[in-house]
Amino acid sequence: MSKRLVTEQPQKLSKNTLVLPRGLRFKVDFYKSKVFRIGVSERKLACNARILGCDVGSFPFNYLGVLVGANMNLIKNWKLKV
Repeated sequence: MSKRLVTEQPQKLSKNTLVLPRGLRFKVDFYKSKVFRIGVSERKLACNARILGCDVGSFPFNYLGVLVGANMNLIKNWKLKV
C-alpha cells in the first residue's frame, strides 16, 4: 500500500481523511505518520509527504519493537530484542 500511496496522487479531504484515486477512504493521524520510499523518487516522496502533512521515513525503522528493513541475519540487529 505504501507504494500506491506515493505513486497515485493522494488527496486530503479533511484533517484526518485520506482518499486514494479508487475511492478508498482512510482515517489517518498524519502528524504521527511517515511515508517511505519504495520505487519512487525522493522528490515525489517529499512532495506527497508535504501534501499529506506527514514526515518522510527511512529504512530500517522500528515497528512494535521489531527492526523493519534491517538484515536480520546479523547478530547486532537482534541485540535490542533479546
